[in-house]
Amino acid sequence: MQLPRDAAAGLRQGEIFGLAEEDIDFDEMVIHVRRQVKKLGKYFVFALPKSDMERTVLMSEGTALTLRAHIDATGRGRTPCLGRGSTAHQ
Repeated sequence: MQLPRDAAAGLRQGEIFGLAEEDIDFDEMVIHVRRQVKKLGKYFVFALPKSDMERTVLMSEGTALTLRAHIDATGRGRTPCLGRGSTAHQ
């Protein structure tokens, strides 16, 4: 997913790649940062966010609109980009 700079809500690139639909709370207008995608050798893996701490960040209306459009365009109920607990070759 590619978010405009102002819609990234302060998330790091790996955290954006690790987002799943269940991490986005449109009612409360927050994003729960629970995982990131990071490179481990030649593989990309899921890991806890930086400092091994989950966090919640506020979501702007623009971010909500961007994320809703992405979810609608790609299909609902999907897991993160690589699937939970999986690894993928580069």
